[in-house]
Amino acid sequence: MPIISRDPKELANTVTHPDFQANINVFIKPPKWDGILTPDFIPPNGALLPDGITPRFARASRRVNNANREMTNDGITTEQVQFWGFFDEDDPNIPNNKYRFPSQPIRLVEGQIFHGLLHNTSIGGQHTIHWHGMEPTAHNDGVGKLSMEVGSNGYEYQWVASAAGTYFYHCHRNTPLHFEMGMYGMLIIDPQNPKRVAGAPKLNKNKLATEPVAPYAFGGPGYVRRGNDIVRYDAEAIWVSDDVDPVWHGFSHNHDFADEGPAGIPDANGNDLGVKFVNPAMHHPEESMHLFRPQYFCISGVPHPWTRLDTLPTIMDPELAFLAPIPARVLPDQTLLVRLLCAAYSLNRYTFEGLDVEVIAMDGRVLGQAPYTRYSAPFKIPAGVPFELTAARRFDLLIRPTSAQVGSHRVLMEFKDHITKVNMGIAETFIHVEGKKKKKK
Repeated sequence: MPIISRDPKELANTVTHPDFQANINVFIKPPKWDGILTPDFIPPNGALLPDGITPRFARASRRVNNANREMTNDGITTEQVQFWGFFDEDDPNIPNNKYRFPSQPIRLVEGQIFHGLLHNTSIGGQHTIHWHGMEPTAHNDGVGKLSMEVGSNGYEYQWVASAAGTYFYHCHRNTPLHFEMGMYGMLIIDPQNPKRVAGAPKLNKNKLATEPVAPYAFGGPGYVRRGNDIVRYDAEAIWVSDDVDPVWHGFSHNHDFADEGPAGIPDANGNDLGVKFVNPAMHHPEESMHLFRPQYFCISGVPHPWTRLDTLPTIMDPELAFLAPIPARVLPDQTLLVRLLCAAYSLNRYTFEGLDVEVIAMDGRVLGQAPYTRYSAPFKIPAGVPFELTAARRFDLLIRPTSAQVGSHRVLMEFKDHITKVNMGIAETFIHVEGKKKKKK
């Protein structure tokens, strides 16, 4: 369904809104909430997707907040590190307006029209949400100075979840710092269950009851696109590798970045946008963003070596960990889907020991899907063969263990210096293939 514009009569002349640093259209009619609505806003209605169950419209609300989290690199000594992030204040599972690290995930269904509300109430200034991998209009893209930044009045983004895949969302204001501070979360778009859409063979009530409805529950089961097919998986692991430099987490909102002064970045017309990067030499070397020295290495918000554990220490505040515990569990002859995001600034090397993996999607794009079958296809990475990802890269992996592979298989994530390739740290977890091991004849 294409994005349509509102009636021009409902729009005022373009003005400079005090809460944005760019010109936007402001509505004459009061918006439905206290923030500003995107100019091409389509009011939600009762329409459904082809499965006859899933609403055509989806909505998520995110508010900016901060909190301290326990970090460790030996499992014994800990340090409280400040994080910023987005949380859903309407989520009853998040007590006292706290947020997870990474920020709470958003899960949608392919074809839905999405409305994303950003409430900006803290952390010292403007923020945005960039929907990484989506292709919305400019004022819905959330790329700071190229569109606008959101102040205290908030903003409502809108775009279409046009392609199933693994994406993420993040703040795009002073991006290197705000991303490091934890202002990002997973964004997953699920395909509809092919057994529930119009035209699918009818199932009896008992079989239909076992078929999951998109958006699928975290952890599985569900369906994912592989090439031109939609295939079922039984279990799901979402692993976000990240490195944490506690020095950066003491920086302020605009560290190494200024909104006023000479030598600003010009816009398309040559006008000074008033943006400049501060010369790092003006800072003490240890307080400049040209140095990144991570001390803690995490998988989905849990620092190593706690990434090995099935039960997190109480000091971790377990209900705030993202999809903990980290180790994955699957039965023989079942299919495990691993959604892998590199959120680290170091070069990440991954090794799946004892299990082959099949790469079915890269950076949110399905491999081998028409009309691009000439240019890509799913491919296998043999057990024990490492592969590397850099910041913002994503792989979707399918793993199908056999009864001969019952046992615990280590997954090693190494964090390497981009230039020297020196290993700065590791995080490891496991895939537990449960059941009785098949005896050799």
